[in-house]
This record gives sequence, structure tokens and C-alpha cells, in this order.
Amino acid sequence: MKTYQVLLFILLIPVFGSGQNQVDSLINNFNERSQIPEENIHLHLNKSIYVKGEDIGYTAYVIDQRTKQPSLATRNLYVQLLDDSYEVVDEKLLLVENGVATHVFETNGSTPAGDYSIKAFTNWMRNFDQPLYAQEPLRILDPSVNMDELYESEERTFTLSILPEGGHAVDGVFVKMGAILKDQYGNGIAASGKVFKNGEEISVFQLDDNGIGSFMLLPDAESDYKFLVELSEQEVVKSGLNIEDKGVSVAVAESHSKVYINLKTNNETLEDRSGEEFVVAINDHKNIKVFKVSLKNHENLLAIKRDSLTAGMNQISYFTHRGLHLGDRLYFKREGLNINKEPKVFLSRQLDSLHINLDFKGISKASSSVSVLPGQSKALPQNHIVSDFYLSTYLKGNIQDPSQYFEKNDRAVEVALDNLLLTQGWTMHDWNNTFGPVDTLRYNWEDGIMVTANLKSKSKSDFLLLPGRFTDSKIITLDNEQKKFSFNGYFPTTGESLKLSAQNKRGKSKPAKIYPQFNPSKFPFFDNIRENLSFKIPDELKSVQLELFDETETLSTVIVEAEVNEDRNQRIRNSARGRIEFFNDADRMRYINIEQYLRNKNFRINRSNGTLRFFYPSARLTDSNNQPNEAVFVLNDQMPISGENLQGFDMSIIDYIELDLSGSTSVFGKSGVPIIKIYFDPNLSPYSKSSKFFTDYIVPLTFEMPAKFYTPTYFDYSSNFFKKLGVIDWQGKLKIENGKAEFTMPYVGQDTMWFIIEGMGDDGTLIHSVQQASVTKD
Repeated sequence: MKTYQVLLFILLIPVFGSGQNQVDSLINNFNERSQIPEENIHLHLNKSIYVKGEDIGYTAYVIDQRTKQPSLATRNLYVQLLDDSYEVVDEKLLLVENGVATHVFETNGSTPAGDYSIKAFTNWMRNFDQPLYAQEPLRILDPSVNMDELYESEERTFTLSILPEGGHAVDGVFVKMGAILKDQYGNGIAASGKVFKNGEEISVFQLDDNGIGSFMLLPDAESDYKFLVELSEQEVVKSGLNIEDKGVSVAVAESHSKVYINLKTNNETLEDRSGEEFVVAINDHKNIKVFKVSLKNHENLLAIKRDSLTAGMNQISYFTHRGLHLGDRLYFKREGLNINKEPKVFLSRQLDSLHINLDFKGISKASSSVSVLPGQSKALPQNHIVSDFYLSTYLKGNIQDPSQYFEKNDRAVEVALDNLLLTQGWTMHDWNNTFGPVDTLRYNWEDGIMVTANLKSKSKSDFLLLPGRFTDSKIITLDNEQKKFSFNGYFPTTGESLKLSAQNKRGKSKPAKIYPQFNPSKFPFFDNIRENLSFKIPDELKSVQLELFDETETLSTVIVEAEVNEDRNQRIRNSARGRIEFFNDADRMRYINIEQYLRNKNFRINRSNGTLRFFYPSARLTDSNNQPNEAVFVLNDQMPISGENLQGFDMSIIDYIELDLSGSTSVFGKSGVPIIKIYFDPNLSPYSKSSKFFTDYIVPLTFEMPAKFYTPTYFDYSSNFFKKLGVIDWQGKLKIENGKAEFTMPYVGQDTMWFIIEGMGDDGTLIHSVQQASVTKD
């Protein structure tokens, strides 16, 4: 028996080729696929159940799936808020720094209640059939709806699946069978099951609290099988079992020091294939070990030292000597995972505030996110960064309560985890996608916005890129015959324009004369969807009376006094059909885009694939079918345009806006249309009052500015509503230095709170902790 181990240092030619050693071919295929970088994304939401008017806080963590280190090369992250039909409600382009990005989705009174999800992906992920993007479900509640109305009256319906280890049940060969029982919400239940052969009970099996278990079976191809689980209200039956007359199955077991892989077969197969060599491959996305096993007996055992396997997931696959893939089995090694499970939380009260100190032993530098919820909260987020990066990536379907597989180290947890892999893990990865020939990579790895500038005429000038909020200035030097130039690493934020200046040999600046092109210029199309299971509201919320928030305190704290020409303003108001709002410099800096401004005015906004559509919830602004009419925009009294033309509109140059919501003004021969008139003057921008030395170019797609998470103000901090669904604080990007982090938050009368902490160290250490902490009495 020979053992081959390969570390990734070279790129080899792919596929199982004739005349080529099949083991070497296997290694070559793995090397080619594994050299391609692949990102994996985890989303940490501040909670799971929201009420209209709350901010949805989220932090994205991005790693290199091969190295399990922060993906430092990832810069562009696309994040979408999807409704229950997976239509895009809102979308944002975020700048990723050291593998981390954070932002918020705002909700208001016009946000429909229901099931939603947040999806995060990169452009590079579009190259893969099974991209490791993130998608997290959430629920938004309407305070005007009684909680009792939200509980489904339908009874739980269950489905039972029976799955052989490695995907094959061979006639006359003992095989471990996985059993999984799930309801329509994706939740399992503890139960007992029975196995019937030709109508006679031959065995029983047990399912754990997640509805997962296993049992041994000796398959008989001439017999009929039935599997039955009896619940208090129903019987769940699975009839039939696919049994192969000939074949090879795999069984995986472990001891304290070794992992055993057993290729098992029957007499009929040995008569045809005795002595034939089979190949067993074990990979961890980065390294591969390949073994030859000769099929000589009914059981052909391969013993491997456990300490030679990588911490985390190991994929065991087996093949014929001609390279025909037979099946897979996952094995998870928990020892050696780089996890920080229980940071210490210290609280001290200082008058009306709480100071929080966090102690992360063994971590020098990291980024973290912290959600603080009342001690009786029923809206705790269900995210688990360790599961997303080490476990769920390799599984099919959702994992119920993933924390149970990482919090304890005992035999019961190991058995439960292995049963999870047995029932949900063996069909997740297609071998050909993992190791087969690589298709052409069509989608680029993005580093901000690429700008390509075509010169209007031959020029001997150099060009100066003026700095932005996240972009440094740079000088572009051209050759004499150069007719265009391009550069990467451009990170414009909402409201920013591309500012370019041409410079002659004396260094004198003048406006640039170019035709710019931007890539990306719109949100990419990414149609991968994981179907969310129905979101089940906890029974403990049945008695909770939802409440509105106290909006007497304005969310914006920027107050700037400016002199206003009252005569002019009054004259404009008198001649307008709608409501006038004049802008000062504070407004121009506060509203980073037209979307944010209109959302603040209770407009409903659909944003999909770079297209904006605006609606106002009013009966007088609907069509003949009572569907809301899309708003139209008029810029400086020119021809009306739709919202899709306002992507990247510079809010810093606005003079005033008129909102005509009367429905009486006709546009394109149509009445009942909301009209938004925008009057602007480029000289009003607080960022630059003059552009005689450079040229401004509108950027069609920009990065979001950092957003502040606003914690709602509650009327009663002792109510069940606050205790069960309230928010105390959210820290989306909290830096850890030398194992320490700290922040201050308001004291709202809750002495015991939940702290849900996730994070990622610069060395790849993952942080996950869900714990309660109490205020220290001074």
C-alpha cells in the first residue's frame, strides 16, 4: 500500500487521462482546482426578529477557504436584502477591509412585515457552481398586528429520509444507515423508529433532538423495507430502499488515535473484481492524501493516524482504478480548531451608562461584532461563524442549533456530529466540481472600481486623480502615443464623483477631457438562492404586545445653523404645488444618496440590479388596479425621468427638493403619480466650491459610507415587548488589541443581558460566544 501526500506548490495538468498513472492524475486534478482562490462569507446579524422601524445591523466576515485566514484581497462585497419571494428590496456595495465589512439596512413604517433574508457575495464567486456566499434569514413584525395572528394553525408535517453511508447499500453488506426526520420548518424532533423487512419488525433506531440518528442494516435485495416513526399525532413512513446487487460501500470509524476507512463488498462483486485496485482520497480543500486499496476481501481496511488529518472537515472519496467516482463520506476532526469560545465580559455602571470590557485570552489582534440584547430576549441571532466556515459549507440543508457541535467535547457530541455528516454531508460536494477540469474564469476578482479613461484628443498631459474619502490621490503618466489609460483601486463613496485634472509639464492644472468607463458600473446579477425554511416565531412571544417606538428624539444629531434668504424661500414655497425642503451644508453631507433621503420621507424603495424604483404608500397615488405608481423625478425643471437614472446622484449639490404627493399633477398623460422635483447647483457642494481646475464625472456605482446603527428608543424598558424583542446595543466593528476591547452603551435598567460575540483574528482565530453577563454593583 502506498501513501501519497501533496502540498500545494505547483499547478499541474488535469483529468484522468489514458496511459497516465491514475493516482497522479487524481493529484493533478486536485492541484489545479485548489490553486484557485475561493472566498467564504459569514454574516453576523444583531438579532433574528425585528419590528418595523428598527435598523438591521450586520457584519460580514470573509475568509480564504483554503487557508481559513481573513481574505485580505477581497475588497468589493455585494449585500442584498431579499423579501420572502427572494426579490431584491435593497442592496449595497461595501468596502471590505482585512476581511471585514459592516453596515445596516433601515426599515420604516412602510416596510412590509414578513420573512426576509440578507445575502452577501462577491463578483469572483460567480465563477463557481457552488459559491460559498452567505444568506441569513430574519423576520420583520408589524406592531399593528396582534401576535396571535402570526402563529400558524397548520400542524407540523414531517418527512423521514433514510440514507446509506457513502451513498451505497450493497446486497449482503452491513451498512450504517442515517435517519433524519424534519418538519416543514426544518426542525427535527426526538423520536423512536422501527425498521420492517417484508412486513416484519427487525430493528429499532433512536433520533436525537434534531431528528437525526443512525442504525446498522444488512440489506437484502430480494426484500421490501419500510421505516416508521410514530409520533403523538401522526405516523411518518419511508418505504423502499435502493439496494445494489453488486458494488462497493464505505464505512468510516475512529479510535483515539486512528481513523479507519473500510471498503466493503459482496461475493458477486469479488467474483468480477477481486484484486482490482481502488483509490481512496482524503482532502481538506488545501492538501490531499491518496491511497491505493486492493479489493481482495469482503472488508478491506485502511487505517490512518488521526493526527495526520487536518482540523475541521476532511472529505473521503473513493474511486475505481479508472477514475470512476463511487462515493463520498465526510469526517470532522474537532481537535485543533482555532476557536476562541468564551471571552470574559465585565460590566460596570457609570450613572446612566454601562462600560463594557472584553477580555479575549490568546488573541492579539482581531475584529469583532457584539450584539447586546435583554436577558429575556427571544430574538437571539442564530448565526455561528465556526459552523459557517468549518461545517455548513460541506453540508446540504440547514443545521439546527449548530452551537451544540462545538460547545462540548464528549462522545455524545462526536456521535451526533457524525450522524449529521452521515445524513446531510455526503451529497453536498460534487467531485467533478471539486477536482475536475476548471472552466474559464469569466468574472474578475475586483479591487474597487476600475476606471478606463479614453482621451478625447492626443495629449501630452499627465493626469491627477483627486483624493476621495477612501481613495488616495495618484498621478497617471502617459506615453506620447497613449490614447487611454486605466487604473484599479478606486473606492468612491455615495455622493462622490470622479475628479480628474490634466497637468502640463509646468504642473499647471486644468479640467481633464476624457470619456470615462467604470467597471463594475452596476450591481452584478447573482441568482444563487438558498430556499429559506419558514421562520417559526417562538411560542414565548404569543403574549407579547408589540409597540411603536418613541420617535420624539431625532436620529440625526447634526444641527447646523445657516443663514437663509427668507424672501426667496417664501416665494418658492408660494409657487410650488408640493412641499418644499431647502438644503443647507449639513443636509448635503447628511443625505448620502437620494434613496436615503426618500426613505426618511417614508417612500418605499425597490433596488435591484442597479435599478432604483420609488413608491409612496398612498391611495391617491395608485393606478386603476390599486397598485402604487412609480415616482418620477424632474431635475431643474427639465424633462421627467425615472429613479433608475439617479444612481450615484450627488446630493452635495442640492439647493432644494419639492415633493408633490397630491396626485393631481399629470405626468406623461398619467395622474396619481408622485413627483419629486430636484433643484441643484454644483457650486453649492460643501466638498468643493470650485471645479475650474478639474472635471467631475458621475460614478454609476459607489461604495456605501460607514453607517451608524441607531438603537430604538422605547416607551417602556420594563415591558415584555422590550424584554423579549428589544435591542440594547450593536457594535458592528469592534477592534481587539492585545486581547482587549471596550465600549460604552446606555444603561436602560436591565442588569442582566445577552452578549452575542463573533469575530475573526488576523491569524484566522474564530470567535463565537453567546453568554449572559450582569452589571457589577459599585
